[in-house]
Amino acid sequence: MHPDCAVVLLDVADPDMWLCRINGGSSREWVQHTYDVGEYTLPEGDGDGDCTSTPPTKRVIAGVAAALGGKLHFIFSESNQYKMGVIHLDFGTPAPTAELHTLEDVDAAITLPEGMCGGVTRLLESQGELFQVCVCFRGFDPNDIGAVLVLKMDFDHGRRWRRVHDIGDRVFMLAHGGNAVSCPASACNLQGNRVYFMKNFLEDDGDLCIYDVVEEVLEILVVHERDLTLSRTKPYWIVPPTA
Repeated sequence: MHPDCAVVLLDVADPDMWLCRINGGSSREWVQHTYDVGEYTLPEGDGDGDCTSTPPTKRVIAGVAAALGGKLHFIFSESNQYKMGVIHLDFGTPAPTAELHTLEDVDAAITLPEGMCGGVTRLLESQGELFQVCVCFRGFDPNDIGAVLVLKMDFDHGRRWRRVHDIGDRVFMLAHGGNAVSCPASACNLQGNRVYFMKNFLEDDGDLCIYDVVEEVLEILVVHERDLTLSRTKPYWIVPPTA
């Protein structure tokens, strides 16, 4: 219901986004915006041990993004360094505009626990704060979850990710494709200080994972009695409108 509420659609293949202010009245229309967060090249082998590079490809903003304070925050890599980008939306002009800035003084890198070789990350906003949740894997095996990190961006002291062990009466729900949502635990009849996600990083189906942020304990529950083959989409969360 906020007059400046907007929807942003990110293209998964090209560096394009579409903007629309929901309550824009007669000016409520979709506007396309092309952005630039650099390029990347991939090695291309010829079968004889020699490798060449493919033509440069424009980078796209991945699904790891979250809206905070009317701005879209996202993480990207440049010169083997993780950086945080911010997109400022302006609907005060006849044609809405989007300006992309890099927060050069923000350290967007995180340190994985010992023995962890990779993982998946999700960004989300909760009560005016920016969080990142990283589900870490042992030996690059998505079926072997070794740790779950909950980190909050400290914009005031050091401007870096800091691990937290208490999120109060909140639950974080992670979904496939980079999406995540925060909602009050008690309003949803859930226990607070929990992170919920499906163990489906590799396979089509997965069990329910519940991570206790305080105790640092991961519980995995079988929530179905038969294998489910999901050919087009992964499970997703639906939260009450009051959340």
